[in-house]
Amino acid sequence: MSSTRRKFLAGGAAAAGLALGGGAVKAAEALKSMTGKLKYTDYTPFAPWVAFFGGKSTGMITALDLGTGTAMANASVRWLGDPYGIPHHVAAMPTQVTHGHSDARKGFVAFINTQISSNIYKVEYLGPFSKDKLKTVPKWGSPEFKFPARNFAITNVSRRTGVGAGVHITVSPDAKWMTVSDGQKDIAAVFDAKTLDVVKVLRFNFDITAQTVSMEIVRPLATGMYELDGTKGNKIPKEVSMGEEDKAPKDMPVCDAMVFDPRGKWATVSFRRLGAISVIDTDTWEMVAVVSTAEGQKNPTQVKKGVFKFAGIKSTMHQQGFTPDGNFLMGCNNVIQNNVGVIDSSNHADPTKWKTVTFIKGWGRFLPFHMGFRPPNGAKLYMTSWSHQKHGKDSAIAVIDTKKWEIMGFIPVGPDMHTPQCTYDGKWVTAVHGGWQGMSYASFIIADCETDTLVARMPMQMSPHGHVIVPHTLEDLKFSHSTTV
Repeated sequence: MSSTRRKFLAGGAAAAGLALGGGAVKAAEALKSMTGKLKYTDYTPFAPWVAFFGGKSTGMITALDLGTGTAMANASVRWLGDPYGIPHHVAAMPTQVTHGHSDARKGFVAFINTQISSNIYKVEYLGPFSKDKLKTVPKWGSPEFKFPARNFAITNVSRRTGVGAGVHITVSPDAKWMTVSDGQKDIAAVFDAKTLDVVKVLRFNFDITAQTVSMEIVRPLATGMYELDGTKGNKIPKEVSMGEEDKAPKDMPVCDAMVFDPRGKWATVSFRRLGAISVIDTDTWEMVAVVSTAEGQKNPTQVKKGVFKFAGIKSTMHQQGFTPDGNFLMGCNNVIQNNVGVIDSSNHADPTKWKTVTFIKGWGRFLPFHMGFRPPNGAKLYMTSWSHQKHGKDSAIAVIDTKKWEIMGFIPVGPDMHTPQCTYDGKWVTAVHGGWQGMSYASFIIADCETDTLVARMPMQMSPHGHVIVPHTLEDLKFSHSTTV
C-alpha cells in the first residue's frame, strides 16, 4: 500500500470515527462510532437534491428531500396487491424532460422493479399535496393507483405489457428508453420511457457443447402482450446470488444488466456467469460483439451472425457502466478475480475493437460493485467496496482516479453498502447501506467529494438496496446511477 493511500485511509476513517484496517469491527461498536462526530446536523447544504429509494424488506418507496432531511412521499408496492414485492433497483428521469423544470421537489418520474414478483413500476411524485388530487384516484388495487396521502402515482408496467423483470433497471442517457434485465429469465427488456410501450425484448442463451452465446428477439402474442409476467419465462426459481454463479444451469449466461453508450447507438448487456459484456446495435437490434472483462480471458470470436464462441472463462462478473464520455466501459470481476476490468471503448464506430486494457485492483477481500462518477468531468469514480457483515468488516466507498485507474482510498460507510451516487453539482457523494443480507442497521450517508470524508448520516428504516439522486437535466443523467449499475 502506498503512503498516499495509507494517509487517505487514516484521514477518512478518522473523520467517520471508524477504522477499516486492523481486526474485525463488531456491529454494535461500528454503529456507535458512526453516529457521532459528523459535520452536518443541518441539511441545508445538500439542497436542492432529492433522492429516490426502494426498501427491500418493507416494500416501501421513498422520496427524500436532502435539503431538509425529510421524506416528501412514501408508499408501499404491497398496497397495490404485490405481496411478494421486494423493491430492488431504481432509476429516475431528468425533471427538465418530464416536467420542464429543475426542481424535483415539484415533481419527478422514476422507475423501480421488484424481485420475486418481477414487477416493473413507473413512479411519479406529484409535487406538494393538493386536495384536488383526491379527485383522480382510481379503484384501489388497480394497475394504476394514485396515493393522495403519500403523493405518489404508481403504474404497473408489467401488467400493461406482460413483461416482468426483477434485477437491474436503467435509463438511456438520452432519456428515451428505460430497460430492465433479469438473470432468472436471461432477458433484457427495453421500454419507451414516456409511453411505457415495449421497444424490444432480448433473450440470451449459452450452448454448453459449442461454448457459444447467442441472442434472440422475443415476440409478443397476437394481443400485443408478452408471456414474461411474474414467474413466466423463468429458467431458475430465484436470482443468482453473488458467488453462486456456478450453481446456475450451465446453459445460462445469467443476463444481469443493460446500459447504454452515452454517445448513442450501442447498448451493452452483462453476462455474470461468462465474465463478459455483449454489445448490441440499437438500430438493428443485433449482437455485434462480446468483450471479456476478466484478466487473462480473450474476447469471444464471432462464428456466425449474432453467435460468439468462448475460449475459456476466467471469472464471473457483476455490474457495469460507461464513463460519462463513453470512452471507457467497466465490468466488475467480483468473487473470483476481484478486480474491475477497464475496457477501452473509445472506437465508437467499431465495438469489435473494444478490449480490456487494464484492471482496478487492491480490493482485498472486499468486492467491487456499483459505480458512480463525479461531475463535471468524471475524473473521480466512486464504487462500492462490499463486504457482508458476517465477514467482520463494514463496506465502504472506494475512491478511484480515472486517469490512473487506481484506488485512492476508502470512505467507511456500513454493512451491505450499495449504489454510490454524486449530486450533480459535484459536491457530495451519497450511498445507502443495510440493504438486505441480515444486517443489523441501515442508513443513508453523505460524504464531501473534495475531502472524501463522511459528513452526514440519515437513518433509514426501510432497508434500502438501491437509490438515485433525481437528475434535473440530460447532462445530469450522464452522471446518474440511472445510467450505470
